[in-house]
Amino acid sequence: MLSAGDAVCVGVSGGADSMCLLHLLYSNKDELQITVSAVHINHCIRGKEADDEERYVREYCERNNIPLTVERIDVPALSRERKESTELCARKARYDCFSSSGADKIATAHTGSDCIETALMNLSRGSSLHGLCSIPPVRGNIIRPLIFFTREDTERYCEENAILYVTDSSNLSDDYTRNKFRHNVISPLKSITPAFESNALRCIELLRDDDSFLSEIARKEFERCFDKDNKTLCCQKLNELHSAIKSRVVALYFSFISDADYEMRHIKMLCDNSDKDFSVTLPSGVVVCCNKKTVYVQPYNSEKSDLFSVIIDKQEKNQIEIFNKKFDIYPSDSIPDESCLAVLDFDKIGEKLCFRFRLGGDEIFLKKRRCTKTLKKLFSELKIPREEREKIPVLAQDNTVVWIDIENTQTEYYATQKTKKYLIIKNGECQQC
Repeated sequence: MLSAGDAVCVGVSGGADSMCLLHLLYSNKDELQITVSAVHINHCIRGKEADDEERYVREYCERNNIPLTVERIDVPALSRERKESTELCARKARYDCFSSSGADKIATAHTGSDCIETALMNLSRGSSLHGLCSIPPVRGNIIRPLIFFTREDTERYCEENAILYVTDSSNLSDDYTRNKFRHNVISPLKSITPAFESNALRCIELLRDDDSFLSEIARKEFERCFDKDNKTLCCQKLNELHSAIKSRVVALYFSFISDADYEMRHIKMLCDNSDKDFSVTLPSGVVVCCNKKTVYVQPYNSEKSDLFSVIIDKQEKNQIEIFNKKFDIYPSDSIPDESCLAVLDFDKIGEKLCFRFRLGGDEIFLKKRRCTKTLKKLFSELKIPREEREKIPVLAQDNTVVWIDIENTQTEYYATQKTKKYLIIKNGECQQC
């Protein structure tokens, strides 16, 4: 984590973990041959309590001659502006401040307890092996010296060294997902198995070894499958791989071609269809295509909107993302309480469903107006800008439009009072925790 001569900036909140880390590194700076500074970020979320924490960190650093930088960021306002959760926005703001510090290494106070919480949260989301490995001890110039110690260890260290620390009141409530896991999942597990945390950390360490080994194999296979000149993957070589390696090679390819986030479902779509004519669209709008011979990239082109096409299984829950907008399509025996984009009659719809952009000649039967129109004419009547028309998703059954993402445009497939089973279309969750 550290080399002689490193300038290390410690992220300090004033809590037990960060005060332990600051004291530990500063007390040993001569032996480690490093210089140590601190940064404190006031997120302006908890009013006086946050101001008191800032004051405490200032006084501690001044008393111990530790260089300190304090940043005040109005996270609530920033989260509204960015349309992000407060938690996610605060995290991004912290790391933006860290990266601007100019230090060789950024030390954060993540502990093994944080690591276990993250692993369980990722498990609940159906994460891959990499997600179960949780928070890495080192990521670039970010180091986490306390990652193998528990929260109880840091509190004990503070007591033994007479270090005062503050307690963030938000950690005591269940308003945040992490706190729910901490209080309602991990605490009961520790009551059943007192050594749960040490056992879990050992498991995570073993998983990291496996993940590192598989990732190294995947990197070598990626080089074998990848055509640097054409920026394509060879389908034959890709399909020869074990599924565990194949999915990693596809993930490496996605990372190579796009800076946008992608999810496991995008990887699985391509892995499952790499022997077919197929395409999947990443959140950036980049279309990844397969023609049975090669996997290649086709940047979004309004003249070729048919490049985005996802097969829908109406018996299962389908999660689709296009142009940073997410949709959930799933069967239900009742209409959910939350607002839906559409409630369709499950039994009126066939099995061959496709989620795509419009194609030339697409027609829609307008239930309220009792007439059929081409989508081209409908868009023109609704005065939808030409550049937006090619970005409107369509749910189709063969060449028949079942649903289109335009308000007050119902088709004959919508549910009625006689409907017994429903096909629900609603906005997917757009925030990542």
